[in-house]
Amino acid sequence: MDIYAFSDRTIARVIVGIFLFIAIVGCLSIGRRFDKFFKLNSDTNGTIGAFLAVTGVFYGILFGLVIISVWDTHDKVQDLVQSEASSLRQLYSMSVLADAKTAHHLRDYEREYAQVVINKEWPAQRAGNNDPSQYLEGYKVLKKIRTDGLALNQEGGNAGALAQNLSDAMDNLTTARDQRISQVDAAIPRNLWTALFVLTAVNMVLLWLIRIENILLDVILNSAVGLAIGVVFAFCFIVDHPFKGNTSIDSSAIESVYKYEMGG
Repeated sequence: MDIYAFSDRTIARVIVGIFLFIAIVGCLSIGRRFDKFFKLNSDTNGTIGAFLAVTGVFYGILFGLVIISVWDTHDKVQDLVQSEASSLRQLYSMSVLADAKTAHHLRDYEREYAQVVINKEWPAQRAGNNDPSQYLEGYKVLKKIRTDGLALNQEGGNAGALAQNLSDAMDNLTTARDQRISQVDAAIPRNLWTALFVLTAVNMVLLWLIRIENILLDVILNSAVGLAIGVVFAFCFIVDHPFKGNTSIDSSAIESVYKYEMGG
């Protein structure tokens, strides 16, 4: 089952709930056992607090790197989609300059390409499918456009110049497309997630070792930490895959070109 099939709110609630549960159970169960086993007191709190401050710094730095990485990847992919849409718009606008027959063929192919991207490739992306066969049809349509565009070279004069401009626009479109497809399964490296979980566990255990006489206050403080960690983890997890989930990058940029430029 793909967890991204659930709504972002549901995913966030589950992740935050898990960390809240761990924080509270660890505080009441593991923390109290540590208290008796290590004979913790106010004197040991200072020593543990010093260690917690050190590990907390590394933890904060790592969390910051993860958040920046997630958001940077999301923005990068968004820019790639916008670039592809802009290239398609430019290509469609230039096609009208060809002779009537060629312009008709080019524009039909360009509409077909937009339909393939919107109706076939985007659902595949949302499913995290990077199988090359899922994107073969789009490349075939691009080949038709390039073939018709290059045919203009044989006419010479202005047609040859147009053919060169169309070729440049095709290169830009193909490059943006290749880069988009390469990001279908973009995500935070597993090693980074592993390091984050390990440091999370270390910091939570150290927090449980700090002795607080007031049990209610202890539970509240641990719950606050669990809530904060859960919220950040939920954000990173939801935004991690640019093309998956409800907050994923949609095909609106391509759809806008198809609807308003191509009259689809």
